Amino acid sequence: MAVIVEYLSEEELATGQVAEEDAKRLQVRDVHGRVQRVAPDKVLFRHHAPSIAALLTQLEALQASVDVGLLWAALEDDDASPREASQLARLFFERDDALHSSAVYRAVLTDRVFFRRRGRQLTRRSPTEIEQLRQMRAAEQRSAAELATTQAALSARPLDAALAQRLERWLRGQPDRALDPGLATLGGDPAEQVFELLLRDGRLPPTADLEVIRADLREAPPPAVLAHAEALELTAPDAPLTAELAIDDPDTREVDDAVSISADAGLWRLDIDIADATAYVRPGDPIDQEAARRATTVYLPTGRYYMLPERISCERASLLVGAARPVLRTSVWLDEDANVVRSSWQRAWVTLRQRLSYEQADALLADTSATDGAATDALAGKLRRLEALTQARREQRRKRGALVLQRHEWKIVVQRETAAIEVRPIEPASPARRMVAELMILTLSLIHI
Repeated sequence: MAVIVEYLSEEELATGQVAEEDAKRLQVRDVHGRVQRVAPDKVLFRHHAPSIAALLTQLEALQASVDVGLLWAALEDDDASPREASQLARLFFERDDALHSSAVYRAVLTDRVFFRRRGRQLTRRSPTEIEQLRQMRAAEQRSAAELATTQAALSARPLDAALAQRLERWLRGQPDRALDPGLATLGGDPAEQVFELLLRDGRLPPTADLEVIRADLREAPPPAVLAHAEALELTAPDAPLTAELAIDDPDTREVDDAVSISADAGLWRLDIDIADATAYVRPGDPIDQEAARRATTVYLPTGRYYMLPERISCERASLLVGAARPVLRTSVWLDEDANVVRSSWQRAWVTLRQRLSYEQADALLADTSATDGAATDALAGKLRRLEALTQARREQRRKRGALVLQRHEWKIVVQRETAAIEVRPIEPASPARRMVAELMILTLSLIHI
């Protein structure tokens, strides 16, 4: 008969046949034939058996007969004293030899509900602890079942429609704790895997952009927001004020500023108009709530994502030529040295007379004829006067310590349908761009809301 020991190996119960033994160390051969060194204090049970396999067969049969719940019930409810496995074996089997003690120990390890193990000792759990543990185990089982269901659903083709919607919402940043474990098994970056999955399944258009979706950018607002925007009606006054000129990129649809200049009692009067989109938005209304979610308009090479519905930002609030629009008007009177003499501010309605691109304005300032006949000597003269005044304002700010930062900018346009890419530089030192920027700085320094 061989001497076989059961010992703790990294807190797990292992079995091995003793090959050599002295007072300080045992050498045992485990079930895989590997030789292990075992400290004597790690040995829990010693047996004499023909082989490890024969012993394990005996132990499995005995362990199957152990009713751990009945053993737990046999102890007093308030009895939480640690016990050796031999004590519990004596209570259940009325025998405390190594074979029966090991069977009880193994049954308790397998069950892990009624008793708590620390080393070789076993402690009865309280009813409250058992209930908490059972609830935790049930939650783990539910999670495991949900994980298996999610993995199967992710592998199905085509994707279930409800799951596809959940995946897109998750991709857009909406938490879904039930999905997270399953997505973690996809490998790599889960967001990239989900994106490819939705693309392959036809749930996203071929032109979809992962980063756009992850930022939860949407071209169209929700239907309720669009309906609210369509229903809005504002009545312009019979005699709106006049705004002389708007300067912007030719493809800009949100024309949000304009300027007028005139001589007034020895001073230069500038009327700087900023489109008043708030005239169409009320705190808490559908447009306001969606704008709060979007936070800003985002311009990307592949598209534009407006903060406000296009019906508002590009039409009803945009300063379109010949159309009356609500604005915030700042009127400022400058002397010949561009010093502010006085200023005022009002909400008003204006009608824009003319719109120029930056290139057209630069051409007028340079006194060329590259404006397709749209410019007049009077307009060119007013532009040059505006340029002189804004240059003087810029120099004043520089002398007061202002930082004037210029950086290279590029306009990039990607045609989604053809994948054509257009890249052209934007000249930050363009006279018209500097002039408009200076007018905005002047306006913001004077407005008090």
